[in-house]
Formats: sequence, structure tokens, C-alpha cells
Amino acid sequence: MIGPAHREQLCFTVSGKGFPDRAPAAKLKSVEHRLILIGLLSAGLAGCDRSGADPDDGATTPVASAQPVLSFASTVHNFGVIDETSEVATAFQFTNTGGSELRIEAVTASCGCTTPLLTKRRYQPGESGAIEVGFDPTRPGRTQETITVLSNAEPAVIRLTITANVTAFLVFEPKILQLGVRQFRAEHRGRITVSSPDRNFVIDSVSVNLPYVTARVVPPDQATAPGSKTVEITVAPTAPWGGLYFGVDFVVTGRPTPDAEPVTHNRSVRVACQLFGRLSASPDRFRFVVAPGDAIVETIRLRRADGRPFRILKTEIRIPRLPGATVTATPESLDAWSLTLNARGGSVLGSLTGTVIVTTDVRGEEVIELRALGAIHKPG
Repeated sequence: MIGPAHREQLCFTVSGKGFPDRAPAAKLKSVEHRLILIGLLSAGLAGCDRSGADPDDGATTPVASAQPVLSFASTVHNFGVIDETSEVATAFQFTNTGGSELRIEAVTASCGCTTPLLTKRRYQPGESGAIEVGFDPTRPGRTQETITVLSNAEPAVIRLTITANVTAFLVFEPKILQLGVRQFRAEHRGRITVSSPDRNFVIDSVSVNLPYVTARVVPPDQATAPGSKTVEITVAPTAPWGGLYFGVDFVVTGRPTPDAEPVTHNRSVRVACQLFGRLSASPDRFRFVVAPGDAIVETIRLRRADGRPFRILKTEIRIPRLPGATVTATPESLDAWSLTLNARGGSVLGSLTGTVIVTTDVRGEEVIELRALGAIHKPG
């Protein structure tokens, strides 16, 4: 821009005001030179005053590298109505629609009945792939399972969903056998009734993978007789103190539909009970789900049933994937203590198990175990 002083000088020069009528030629020449110089100077000042650069002036602006983008054709698949004995599968197609390499770091399912498979983990821009998902239903009714995909894209976590309406081949009553609180070091029994639309179904085997629990069809010849069957579960006096959770595994042969060929099918029924003596625990396990680095603070209250005083002499932590974990034993009263587990979630994702060994001065229950069940997951 030309300043006011320069504009005044230019007007003066052009109009010739202030000069004698017969000004010397040299002086006129000098003014002309000054006019040219001021014009050039004004153009330079105007160039310096520009608020934006010409996009074609050759200037370069740094551009951030494009991120990978994990794009699925669909994130939901409905299998519709399927039989409990059926094993079905689908595939979730995806493409890296971003501008850099896509790395799929983990693919996990919410249930053991769902099996995701991905053989390749790195995809260049524009490259496609598929996550194959197998589904082997474990219970009848409307079912929804989730497959979690973790990658270096944004968002880092994408959840895929499969749904189905599963028709029953086996019906268990109860669906979960709850034995409740039982006396430690005593024998306990419970029963499960099994039925099927195929009255001629056969129980080939029933078993429990624990040395102190047995399962059998009663009476034994009922296993091959038409109609429903009864299975008896026996917990031996040698079972350990504390919460006891296990599965009863069935192998059954029958026809899912009247015109179908016989099939052999596996099912499992859960059993839960708490075996306590003089001491009882509430809750009976340390349970937690945290992200890496998150604080874990879980407390169990240990109480003596007869109200007599007792002491906790020592604790020992056996949770391999929680290094640095501690347990603090604090007396609440003469007959009750609190045990607090303090730790931080580790860097390895997935489920973890362990125990806390507690030594007491209670006769017959000098050493008891409290189980720890947890999971470390990535936030989001």
C-alpha cells in the first residue's frame, strides 16, 4: 500500500503544483526519478503486506501420512433358524480403504462356541481380506455373539456380531445346577434331568473333569431307554474348601428332526456350589476386568461361622500375570478379616487365573485357597 505522504507527493508531482512556470529541466527530471522510485517502493510494500500466499507460488505444506482404514462390507450376520447340532460359518469381508498399511493385531470371540480365523495380518492400501467365523451353538434360543477386531486403524476396535435362533435338541432341567452353600468335607449330591424331541435319544457318556466329582445316569439302564433321563452329580468329601464351579459334559446320540440321520452331539451343563467349614468367604473369588495399567482393588471378607476369634498368619499370591500384586489382610473384628488384592493390569491381553493362599490358625482349615479370575482388555 502507498502511504498518505507518498500519495501527497505523487499528486504534487503529477499536477505540477508548487513549481515555477519555468522550472529548470534538471529539477523536473529529479522529481520524475523520485516518482518512479516511490512507485516501486509502494509495489514492494504492497507485496510484503499480503495476508495469504499464492497457491501456485511453489510453497509446500507438510501433509500428514494417511492412516489405514478398516472397512467392513457388513459387521452383522444373522444365521436365522438353525438346529442346536448344526455347525455353521460365515465370512466378514473387509478392505483397507486408507492410505497406509493396515495391521490386524487380534481377533477374539466372546464365547468358545464362536471361532474366528484370520491367516493374514497385514494389508496394503486397497487390499481386501476376510475373517472367517465358525459357530457351534451350545444352547438353544436366540443367541448373539461378538467378535472383537483390534487393529492399528482408527477406531482401533471394531466389533462384529453374529445372531441365530437355535432350536433345542437337548433340554436340561435345571439349566444350571446350583447346589448353594454346603458343608466342607462332606458328600453332596444333585440331579439334572435331560430330555429331547427325539424320545429315543441315547446318552453315550456323562463325565466331569475333576477327581472329586462324579456323574452317572440313574438308574444306569435309563441311558438307552426311551424318554427323559436323570443324571446324578456327586461331590466327594475330598473336594477343596471354597467356591466350586465345573461343567458336566454330555455326549448324546439322536435325531434332531424325525427325518434326519442320527447325530452325536456334545453339551455341557454348569454346576456351582460353595464348600465352607468354620470359615466362609464373601465373595468366594477375586474377580476383575481392567485395561493395561489400570488399578485392581478387590476385597474378600473372611468370617468365622461360630463367632470365635481367629488370625490370618500369612498370605501368598500365585497369579503369574500380575507381577507386583499384593494382598493386605486387615482385621475387621475378632471373627472377621478383609483380604484386599492390589495390583495393576499387565500388558498382555486376555484372561488370567491364579490363587491366593491364606494360612490361618483355624484347625482343619489352616490353609485355604481363594481363586482369582480376571481379564486384561484394551479400552474401547
